[in-house]
Amino acid sequence: MAQTSGGPGTTDQVQLGLGLALPINPGAGFGSILASADVAVDEKIALRTDVGFESVGFNGNNSAGTSHTSRYFAGVGAFIKVPISPTVAFITGRTGAVQFGHFNNLGDSGTGLYTGASGLTEASSDFLVLSGGTRREDLDRYAYLALILQAGYSAAISTSGGTRALHFIPVGLEAVITPAPQFDIGARFFLDGYIAQSGGSSTGNPNYFDLRALMFYFRVHA
Repeated sequence: MAQTSGGPGTTDQVQLGLGLALPINPGAGFGSILASADVAVDEKIALRTDVGFESVGFNGNNSAGTSHTSRYFAGVGAFIKVPISPTVAFITGRTGAVQFGHFNNLGDSGTGLYTGASGLTEASSDFLVLSGGTRREDLDRYAYLALILQAGYSAAISTSGGTRALHFIPVGLEAVITPAPQFDIGARFFLDGYIAQSGGSSTGNPNYFDLRALMFYFRVHA
């Protein structure tokens, strides 16, 4: 799956971003497009908002069907960076459009099921996400190579057919190479980390290591 994300600084306090995710193999097709806006409160804190549209469904082998569902989503979040040393910082939240969530494409025998970012948003940098349907200032900005460890807690709450909550402790590792000041190449391995459910039946729920994603992306920034 290919992803691109841009995040030019509109002003010293505002950053706008546009992200595009396209499933390639198996089953090439249109995936998701999303936009973000980040506004700096001070040099360590920024607020962000996201909106997007995506097409969820099967691609590739026509025997699986070709129906797709259009989904719209939006979220709000925050980015905080507190330097610990010249090379280490505590970071919560992210900036940049591609950080909204991760974009899942499940494949078998030439058929891809693109489930997008809005169906399972616990990996999102936002703390409030709403969905429905028929450039970040991180450690890697001026580095040639940055390694980022991601961890946290999230809950996905559903009110359809009774209230239930899925609990996750996601973990991930991201590497970003900056061959030129305006260009980044990134790779991220991420585990959703499902641990428990509150309310309803937990039959068929995944194990901790069952939901995982490997993502590559390119980013151009000013």
